[in-house]
Amino acid sequence: MSRQRKISLLVVLFVATVIMLPTIAGAATSIRTMPASVEPGAEFMVSVSAYDYGTISSVVETIPDGFTYVNSTLDDVTKVTEDGNTVTFYLMGQSSFDYTVTASDTDGTYIFSGVFTDVDQVEYTITDSSINVSAAGAVSASAQRLLPGSVEPSTTVTVGIIAADYGTIGSVVETIPAGFTYVNSTLDGVTKVTVDGNTVTFYLMGQSSFDYIVTAPDTNGTYTFSGVFTDEDQVESTITDSSTDVTTVPGIPASAQRSLPVSVEPDATVTVGITVADYGTIGSVVETIPAEFTYVSSTLDGVTKVTVDGNTVTFYLMGQSSFDYTVTASDTDGTYTFSGVLADEDQVESAINDSSIDVVTPPMDILLKEGWNFISIPCVLENSSIDGVLAGVSYNSPLLYYNAETSVWDTALTFEPLKGYWINVSAADQVILEDSLVKQEIQDPPAPQPQIQIYEGWNAIGSNYEYAETAEKTLMSIDAKYAKIDDGYGLIALNGEDYEDAEDGTENFIMYPYNGYWVFVTLDGVLG
Repeated sequence: MSRQRKISLLVVLFVATVIMLPTIAGAATSIRTMPASVEPGAEFMVSVSAYDYGTISSVVETIPDGFTYVNSTLDDVTKVTEDGNTVTFYLMGQSSFDYTVTASDTDGTYIFSGVFTDVDQVEYTITDSSINVSAAGAVSASAQRLLPGSVEPSTTVTVGIIAADYGTIGSVVETIPAGFTYVNSTLDGVTKVTVDGNTVTFYLMGQSSFDYIVTAPDTNGTYTFSGVFTDEDQVESTITDSSTDVTTVPGIPASAQRSLPVSVEPDATVTVGITVADYGTIGSVVETIPAEFTYVSSTLDGVTKVTVDGNTVTFYLMGQSSFDYTVTASDTDGTYTFSGVLADEDQVESAINDSSIDVVTPPMDILLKEGWNFISIPCVLENSSIDGVLAGVSYNSPLLYYNAETSVWDTALTFEPLKGYWINVSAADQVILEDSLVKQEIQDPPAPQPQIQIYEGWNAIGSNYEYAETAEKTLMSIDAKYAKIDDGYGLIALNGEDYEDAEDGTENFIMYPYNGYWVFVTLDGVLG
């Protein structure tokens, strides 16, 4: 993976006033809302809503010459960048935002334009919006129509209308495309709505917005809505035409993923996790286990839902979204590969990505280099005293632990699991012997799993696994509470962010037993 990971962004924009339209799979719709006219030099607000864009997205707005960006409802430090009249807004879960601009001092009609980009870097144009800058005077009535960019055949569709500056009473006459059928509206259908074929008239008495519902045709194609808005003086203005695509959404292909540890010891019992989706009512997973591994059992019914033929194991699914199975690892060190296939209810097969696992005989002792070493202990030791663990090691200073609660370096008195310690060794190739690392025998009743409190800021930690494992899995208990991890010697990985100094992501960053690590925490929590 490259040093800087590119995060793909998806934005689906949509008007940010009163109306929220339903999410439609595959729709990419965007409408910008702003006043029809303002006075020269006046500040005004532009509203944008985004929906169905996933976890992150971006909106790039081009503001007319003479206009000046002021601020937004987003964090202008981390989520907004300016480059002349181009302003980029980064969204992470927000459904809407507003931004403020100052109008030009010169009368005229000005155009706002913009684009948004989906997760596959496909760029969509945001429909241009015009605004008139003129000295205060009569404000013209205006109306906008809001509808999805695409819908499925024969589904109900919500159309939104926003009306402004029409006075006490007004009307909207909508011409619905042939093939669409009017259903109802949020207005009083008896006194405020009349239907004449595909022409529907809505009467307004102070309302600034309303919705109406139509049923889409069963035929794919592009359909256009048109309309006219009339104010209290019977002055008509055209509502800009809006198009929507009626299209059949293709079925989602079945998919499966395999999860397993990065490494295990020889002859260890290994749990393999399988997650599946969109396979229909029934399906099957056929796993090919490495030749030197042995199948043991699964969380499925082993009599009726599992068959074993050598190292090929077939799992039969009836609605399950996940299951686990266990195998016994090879007794020989090496890298081994699992492969598999998922078949859906139509017997359409899709490959499950290969997964590799390392069988590694753990080190018998810990080798220390001359100078500072960052170490940890993954388990409770039979003798955890400093003298007991460091017997025979020549070191220059007390064993140090950074206390994140007090921001002070403490002198350690014992080795505790999950904590990272710094030790300065006076000569190269000194060893903490295996005999000093004897794991405490299982107690009756069993002792609780080791845990440590972590605090906002940098914390010195170690792994709780006795074999190599990804940071993503090792730090699962604090996944939402940390931003990055550092091995103490400059190798950095980030948790779901895009930083230039990132060596890799936590899903690929391997944490090893007996090594120490720095983790940057954003919220207090418990690591265990």
